[in-house]
Amino acid sequence: MINSNPSHLVGQKVTLVGVAYDAHSGAMVLLSDETPVYISGLDCWEDQWDRKTLHVTGTLERKELAPDPEVNAAGEVSHGMFGSDLVIHDATWTEG
Repeated sequence: MINSNPSHLVGQKVTLVGVAYDAHSGAMVLLSDETPVYISGLDCWEDQWDRKTLHVTGTLERKELAPDPEVNAAGEVSHGMFGSDLVIHDATWTEG
């Protein structure tokens, strides 16, 4: 089981250990080193899972979840995220 940055395992089936949280980009698990890994297709956790330590198994990928932020002529910055994020597909989870 993996509890820290799993970037080197992209494309592989993994089991991650982290705490379930809801974020603007959807449900995710936060690993012990504060690496967020989003759950593909899940907008938010049901109450029974939210803020619990979970074992999440699925295929790890990288995906751009939001557009890059833009700055307009007035210097205002739009909402967004630079780059791609770790996402786990076909996820299953258990409390642990």
